Amino acid sequence: LLILMFAIYFLKEQQTEIGKLRESLLNVDLFWLSLGILLVLLLVLVQGIMYQRSFKAVNESISLRTGIFLFLKRNTVSVVLPAGLITNMFFFNKGLERQYGIDSDKSYAATSVFTFVSIGSALFFALPIIFVFALTHTLFSNYLLPIGIGLVIILLLMLVLGNLLRKGRLFRLIVQRFPRAVPFLSLFQDDTLKKSRIVQAFLLSCAVEIIGVVQLYVSLRALGANADILTVVIGYAVVLFVLMTAPLLRGIGAVELGLLY
Repeated sequence: LLILMFAIYFLKEQQTEIGKLRESLLNVDLFWLSLGILLVLLLVLVQGIMYQRSFKAVNESISLRTGIFLFLKRNTVSVVLPAGLITNMFFFNKGLERQYGIDSDKSYAATSVFTFVSIGSALFFALPIIFVFALTHTLFSNYLLPIGIGLVIILLLMLVLGNLLRKGRLFRLIVQRFPRAVPFLSLFQDDTLKKSRIVQAFLLSCAVEIIGVVQLYVSLRALGANADILTVVIGYAVVLFVLMTAPLLRGIGAVELGLLY
C-alpha cells in the first residue's frame, strides 16, 4: 500500500510530463507503433517459453499458456513489490500446485532459474557497454561506482551459488539453522538441475534483450526521432542497469531519467 501511495504521488507530480506524452502520442507514426505492439507480443511469448524451460530445468512441465500468464501476473505485481525483480517469485504458486501438482519448492527453484538467467543476460549485455562508455565519456563517469558495486555483488552471488552446489560451509550452516530449506536446496545440486534447459532459458533471455533494443529503436522512430543503433544500445543498457538496481516501482521515473540522461 505504501508503494502504491508512492506511485500515485509520482503520477500526480508528473502531470506536466503526462500532458506532453499525450501530445506526442497524437503524432505517433502508426506503422512503427504497430510494429512496437507486435514486438511486445513477441516479448511476452519468449518470456512464456523461458518459464517453460525454467520448469523443465527442475524436471517439471507447464504449458506455454501457463508460462505466459505466469509471466504477465508476476511482472504486474513486481511493480508494487519492494525489489520486485526477486520478490515476485513468491506469488501465484498455488495455482501451479493445483493445476500441475508442482510443490512450492520446485516452483521457487524454477523461478530462481528464470530470475538468474534474466539477471545474467542483462548483466552480460549491459555491464560491458556501460563500462566502456563510462571510460570514454565524462558524463557517464559516475556510473563506475555502481558498476563496481554491481560486480562485487555478482562475485558474491557466484561464491554463494558455488558453495551451495559443493555443499560447503554455507550450505551446512543453512541446513543446521533452517532444516526446512533442505528440499529446496537439494534441487540445485548437479544431479537434479538440467543444465541444457538452463542454457536454453539463458539464450531466450538474451533474445529478450535483443527484442528490447529493437523495441527502443522502434519507439524512437514512432516519435519521429532518428537515433543511431549505438545510441539505442547504450540507452537500453542504462535502462537495464536501472531496472536491476531500483528497489521500488521497477524503476519508474528512474528509468526515464536514465534514458534521458
